[in-house]
Parts: sequence; C-alpha cells; structure tokens
Amino acid sequence: MIRVLHVDNDPEFLDLVKFFLVREGTMEVDTVASTKAAMSKLNGAKYDAVVCGHEMPDVDGLELLSILRISGNDVPFILYSPRGREDVVIKALNNGADFYLEKSGTSSTSFADLQHMILTSVASRRNEAALKESEAKYRAFVRNLRGIAFQSSQSLLPTFCHGLVEEITGYSEEDLLAGKPTFDKLVHPEDLPRVMAEGSALGSQTNVSTVLEYRVVRKDGGIRNVEAHMQSFTDENGALKIQGMIYDVTERKQSEQALHQANEKLRILGNVTRHDALNQLAVLTGWLSIARQSCNDRVVLDYMERMWAATDTMRLQLEFAADYQDMGMERPGWMEVSKAFDRGVAGLALGDVTVEREVEGLEVFADPMLDKVFHNLVDNSIRHGDRITNIRLHAIPEGRDLLLVFEDDGSGIVDKDKEIIFEPGIGKHTGFGLYLTRAILGLTGITILENGVADEGARFEMRVPAGKFRYAGEK
Repeated sequence: MIRVLHVDNDPEFLDLVKFFLVREGTMEVDTVASTKAAMSKLNGAKYDAVVCGHEMPDVDGLELLSILRISGNDVPFILYSPRGREDVVIKALNNGADFYLEKSGTSSTSFADLQHMILTSVASRRNEAALKESEAKYRAFVRNLRGIAFQSSQSLLPTFCHGLVEEITGYSEEDLLAGKPTFDKLVHPEDLPRVMAEGSALGSQTNVSTVLEYRVVRKDGGIRNVEAHMQSFTDENGALKIQGMIYDVTERKQSEQALHQANEKLRILGNVTRHDALNQLAVLTGWLSIARQSCNDRVVLDYMERMWAATDTMRLQLEFAADYQDMGMERPGWMEVSKAFDRGVAGLALGDVTVEREVEGLEVFADPMLDKVFHNLVDNSIRHGDRITNIRLHAIPEGRDLLLVFEDDGSGIVDKDKEIIFEPGIGKHTGFGLYLTRAILGLTGITILENGVADEGARFEMRVPAGKFRYAGEK
C-alpha cells in the first residue's frame, strides 16, 4: 500500500483526487488544506509521496519542497503548477521535484497521469533505497572480509580479487590482476600439478564446487598455507568462470602439524610400552604354563587358572588399547561398506552361520577403522547370540538419512541392557568392543543403537546422516 499526502487549498479538488487515487485499492490518501498542516503530518508520519498545489495561502508548494529537501527529506514530490508558468516548473525541478502536472482540468486522463507519476516515483525511490542497502551490505562484507574473494577464467587466470590479498600473498590486487606474478609462480611448485589438475577439472563443467588446500609463495619468499573454496559457473555471456574464497590457514596447519607430532610421539611410546608389556606377559604365561604342568595340588591349580584368565584379559585389554590409539589417527574418507565388512569378518570363526550382505555399491564417510566396527558386531553376535544361524547387513533409507542395519537371529538383548552394552567394561569378553564401535562411528557423526527384540535377535541400527553416504558413481 502506497501512502500519499495531498496538499491543496481547494477541498472539492482534494476529494476528487482522493476518489480517483484510492479506488483501485493500491493507495491511501491523506488530505490537508495548508502547507503548515502538511509539515505537521510529515513530521508525525511516513508518506511514500507528496502531491502539492503551487498556490497556497501560507507557504507555496515550491517553498514546501525546498524545506523538505533542505531537511534531508527526499520523499517523492509532485507539484501541480499553474498553466503557462514555466518558471515555476523549472524551479520545482531544480529544487528536487520528481514530476509536475498542470492544474488545468479535472479529466480522468489527468488523474491517470497523476497516478502514474506517483507509482513511478515511489518505485524509483524504493529501488534506490534497495540499491543503497545492498551497497551498504556489500561494503560491510568487503570491510570485514577475512580472506580473498576472487573470480577467474577456466584456466585460473584471475579477473577479480579483493580482500586480504597483500596480507596473504605479499602482492597487491593490481599486481595479481596484471599477471605479476602468474598463477603458476604463486603456487608452491610441489602443489602446482595437483592444483592445476583440480582447476582443470573444475573448469570443465558448470555448477561444480570443491575445496582445495595448497601453499602459496609470498612476494618475500615466505610460505603460507591456504584453503580455497571454489565453484564453477557460467556468466551472462555464456563463458565458464571460477569464483570463490581463499583463506589463510597457516596457523591451523601449524597447529595440526604440532598435534600430529605429539600424537606420533605418544603412538610410538604406546607401541613400545605395549610391545614390552606383551613380551613380559608372554614370559609370565610361559612360566605359568610350566607351573601348571608341574603342580598336582588342585587348590593351587585353581589359583593358577584364575591367574591364567587374568593374563588373558590383560592381553585383550592391551589389544583394545592399540585399536583405541589408532582410532582417528587417519583422516576419514569414503569407505566401501561391502569391502569393509568383508575385511572385518575375515578371520572370525563363523562355523555354520550364514552371512547376507546387501550393501553393494554403498559408501559411507567414516574413519578407516570401519572394518573394526563390523568385526566387533559379528564377534559380538557369535559370542553372545547363543543359537545364532544367520547374520544380515542391509541399508534402509529414512528421510534424508540412511539406516545401516546389522542384525542376527540369536537370543537378542533385553530392554534394560540396550544402552549399557555400549559402556566400557560391559560384557563377557573384553567389554570394550561395542564401546569402541560407537566411538569409531561417532567420529563422522554416525550414531548406533540396538533396536532388536529379545529372544528374536539383535538389531544394531547405524544412522548415517545425509551427505555422509552415497552409491558408487555419485559425487
């Protein structure tokens, strides 16, 4: 709805104009008979346009226009001028009037012209306001930009760049746009083949995006690590272009390297300690075996059996520590579920248990220890399923997510144990298998719960979020 203030000292003319303007339902019109009253209205309310007669009893229309513009009010202003007063028209336009209309008649044509002028001037002001707001947002974005916004040709020749260009590269925006240096000289030589290959693939089709990490060689010879978020698009001329953002991630990479070095030291220490502990445990079990063969005292033999069980538990816990240490050490990636399952099951004594694997072509974004997840689930079924004869792995879409379901036909799990089985130390074996399984899956946002029915079999549901699964051939 457009709000209009009409100022004129002729009440009948005010009523007539209002009738024509409001009849289509797109305008609201307030009327006043003096410029003094108009100023009062304008100070107390917001109007989209002002229509004013020139000849008024107190202050004429030109003076009202001048007062508004001097005060910074740029409301669209349409002046009714007397016939033959070109001087009034010139002054009105010079003072900032949007339109003028001769007050020479009351035909429907003149009122249609007035309506058109109002609509045109209001639309123009609103467009100007939207443009100013957009420009303000752009300036704020550019002012607070913490990276480099860029646009380039298919061959990665920059055509636009702005932001922390000099802070990251040492070169000015003008230098880079002039090809000083060329892109191949800016990228570290060891990273250049990979970057060019990625750029070539990206520039071969539209609406494709990628994230790429590489090193740049600064003007002063320094090295900075950057992360480029790039997307291909087709411009208005049909040319394929690449645009995106480049961020300096040097500090992050340094922190990652320091963390990696610390973890590597801990891994070596853990491996050495565990190796030595297992050696001593082997010595202990060896002597314990000799002692069992040399003893006939049933009480002492019973004590030795307990000691033997304790050493076996220690060995299993050391093996769990090795698995837990390796978890998260390698980057997650796209894992083919069928192959991970086969690797996890390999080596387990399945006996007469049949295995159904219905996940061909399915890939999930997971930790490389996904094999261990399936190993633990199958091992858990064999150890605790009692009468188990069948194991099945299959996938079920659920909304935007995917349920990866592992189930058996064994004795199942009672309701009170469905959650505690994932706690460390729970179970008849090491007590860490399902705890480790949940931890491995959780690294990439995959959840797991047991949702089977007691006496009908166990059912483990692994919920894979949208974007973390795909089928072979999908990107």
